[in-house]
Amino acid sequence: MTDGKRALFDSPAASNRSNADGKDSLFSASDRHGITVECSRCEVTNQSELLDTLARIGWFSIWIPAKKYNRWMLCPSCHERAWVKIRWFD
Repeated sequence: MTDGKRALFDSPAASNRSNADGKDSLFSASDRHGITVECSRCEVTNQSELLDTLARIGWFSIWIPAKKYNRWMLCPSCHERAWVKIRWFD
């Protein structure tokens, strides 16, 4: 059998590489950080869950796209209304 046919029909050689960049890292829960909320008042950056952030936005918020801290809402760390920057799925 020629090398071309062998490459097509034989099973691939076992790889010695770890699966760190494969399916394990894709589906691991530790890689999912959620939403990052950075407050301009208390200068704290928090990791927040998606539903918590959506509830804070839905309760009352103002959004101005051109500003660095572009959303006026209740901060998850200091629990006061402030301008915050939200990074989705950071």
